[in-house]
Amino acid sequence: MNLSRPPSFSGRGSVLWVSVLQSLLIVVALAAMVFGINYFGRELQIKERRAEVSFQLELFHTKLQVEIDTGMQVARSIALFLSQSDALSEEAYARLAASAGVNKEALINIAWAPDLVISHVYPIAGNEALIGLDYRDLPTQIEQVQQVKDTGTPALIGPLSLVQGPKGVILRVPVFETTQGDPQFRGVLSLVYNLDLLLASVGMTDDGLGLEMALLTESGDVSVSLGTADYADWSAQNPVAEPISLLGRSWTLMAQPSGGWAQADMERVIMMAGLSIASLIIAIVSIAAIWLAASLKEAERKKGLSDQRFDSAVRNAPGVFFTYLQSHDGQDRLEFISERCRDIWECEPGDLYKDPSRLWGQDGAEQHLEWNATVSRALIEGERWNFVWSIVTPSGTEKWLEGWGHPNPDQSEGAKWDNFVLDITEDRKKDLELEQKAMQVLAAQKQESIGQLTGGVAHDFNNLLAVIMGNLELLLDDATDDGQKRLITNSLKATQRGADLTRNMLAFARKARLEPKLIELNQLVLDTGSWTRRVLPANIDVVTDLQPDLWAIEADPSSTESALLNLILNARDAMPLGGHLRISSKNMFVVEAQITTSGGDLPPGAYVVLTVEDTGTGIASEAQDMIFEPFYTTKSPGRGSGLGLSMVQGFMQQSGGAVAVVSTIGEGTTFKLFFNAVMKDPKAAQEETGSETEAAFSQARILLAEDEEAVRLVLVQSLEKMGYDVCAANSGDAAYLHFVQDQDFDLVLTDIVMPGKLQGPELCAKIRNDSPDMPVIFMSGYASMTDQALPNDDRTIRLTKPASQAQLKTAIETVLLRRDA
Repeated sequence: MNLSRPPSFSGRGSVLWVSVLQSLLIVVALAAMVFGINYFGRELQIKERRAEVSFQLELFHTKLQVEIDTGMQVARSIALFLSQSDALSEEAYARLAASAGVNKEALINIAWAPDLVISHVYPIAGNEALIGLDYRDLPTQIEQVQQVKDTGTPALIGPLSLVQGPKGVILRVPVFETTQGDPQFRGVLSLVYNLDLLLASVGMTDDGLGLEMALLTESGDVSVSLGTADYADWSAQNPVAEPISLLGRSWTLMAQPSGGWAQADMERVIMMAGLSIASLIIAIVSIAAIWLAASLKEAERKKGLSDQRFDSAVRNAPGVFFTYLQSHDGQDRLEFISERCRDIWECEPGDLYKDPSRLWGQDGAEQHLEWNATVSRALIEGERWNFVWSIVTPSGTEKWLEGWGHPNPDQSEGAKWDNFVLDITEDRKKDLELEQKAMQVLAAQKQESIGQLTGGVAHDFNNLLAVIMGNLELLLDDATDDGQKRLITNSLKATQRGADLTRNMLAFARKARLEPKLIELNQLVLDTGSWTRRVLPANIDVVTDLQPDLWAIEADPSSTESALLNLILNARDAMPLGGHLRISSKNMFVVEAQITTSGGDLPPGAYVVLTVEDTGTGIASEAQDMIFEPFYTTKSPGRGSGLGLSMVQGFMQQSGGAVAVVSTIGEGTTFKLFFNAVMKDPKAAQEETGSETEAAFSQARILLAEDEEAVRLVLVQSLEKMGYDVCAANSGDAAYLHFVQDQDFDLVLTDIVMPGKLQGPELCAKIRNDSPDMPVIFMSGYASMTDQALPNDDRTIRLTKPASQAQLKTAIETVLLRRDA
């Protein structure tokens, strides 16, 4: 730079500024010229335009006058006919009105109202509601109608809102009878016009007029505003006014050019626009370069800002963005992937660029094919794709991913997709947990339904068994022949097996009436094994391994024996070619929930574990979750009912224990029964229990309530044979009546569920109100009636049907002994 010279404008920047200044000077000069032409020619053009508008309004006035005069002639001709006709049918009126020459577009209807009540209307379609209309009920019209009647002269009424909805005007003609004497008023004939259509028929609504118009009433109110602007917006711009008088009705028609007088002359506007365009041509050429440069700079700034926002969105998004190309050459490529890919795939973006197959995991070839099929289908249907897949990261972590993708507009290289992927592993875990909970609820509902069915069947079956057992025991007492005794004894054993079957059915439904006792599990295993060997083939080797100092358990002995028998028989069926069966017991103390059973994790505590292990065919892993379901079996038809393991599980859960299974195909199956341990000597407990029932009561008076007649008769005979005095009733209500009449009873023996108001528990409560120490024995075949519904005291005993005579006698003696203790 030459420091001796003052700085000056030079180069490209100075040229731009000089061009801008010259363009601005030209624009200013031309603008001044256009302003002068506009200023001096404006008034003359407005005067010419006002004359044109005034002429147009006079033309509209004339056309409206012609329309009203035509309507008036039609009305007078119809009125003349009506004045001479006493009765006129609807068809005749329609022909009369249709023959009149009138503006069919604007005319809504021709209504005849004798005595001011409309009786005929033409056309009828769309005007049905007018029939029977009394003008006296129309406050907005009755005054004008009355005026027409009183003066006897036609009148034009409106504009007003019509009954049919739109705004209109009404030409009304009075009709007088002139046949004889003074004229007599007969009615009013009305020609109703749609105001908008009437104005359209004379051309006032033509968009090509370029006018803004308004029709004002006598009071100055605006009835109609025509054009692009409302009258209130231009009323102060000195519009042209044309007074209109039609049949005594005075209106004022106001008008001005659309947009006002300043924009009235299109030629002047065109000339001004031409001059303005000419003045701007030179300026545009020079200024365009500046705008272009500024636009490019602004575009670069916006692009930089957009890139910053995109980078920020990508960094802060919870997932990963990537662009995937399915190229025409069959080589898929990853064109872009965000940095958060490290969080999902545990690898650098560069590794994924080199090998895009890592997106689908280490063994993701099949998932990649499924994704390709999903994407191809989305491409054909023109929709976005959505896909869920699992991967195993290099660290061995399994993750679930969900992705979405949209097609990229640039498809020249192949199918290109902009995609977004989220890690949904935690959501997937929650879904699986919800699914497991839903399955548990479904299983509980299924178990409950089966339990309800089983409980009902057990009640009826138990009543049948009670009748059979009672009669057989009575026959056995009277039998003298050894052969007959043997037959009756065998029948009693079969009846007892039926009762055991009912107990087993209730066990898997967890509704069995259990009578837990302290038992030595080892002794029960030995006793069961001594006779179950007869049902095992010789090619099965049985080994027992029983811990000597085994803790005692508290469980129902019969159900425990049944559970063990079921497991032994299942092991037998799993070893058709022979094998080894091992039965063992041991003490176990569980510190934490580390053992999984069919009912969930085993709670901490002391347990006695009974294990039945075989070397059979094993159970498939997919079937192990179903083996405890009722009626599910892997045996061939006729070899099993599918209830065995359900009974075992139901009994263990009802007893507070659990059952676990471990099985391997081809190696065998191990079942473990976990009983809660009891630190008490079972032999001592049995001696304590037995000492209570040593006393015998040879006589007692018993009040019996039983609704089943066969069961009641058997009980009466059995009790009387034992030496008791029995008073029997067929319901709780009847039994209470006996008690009210005679309270000298030693014991109440009652069913739980009976017809009538008083069920077993209610009968017991009412009797004990008078005799608080009354012993009560409840007998029921219902499995669903739990002990919680019965009194919990030492004067109450419950027996499950069928009960043998020995059980019944023991219960009677026990409860009477407790009463006297």
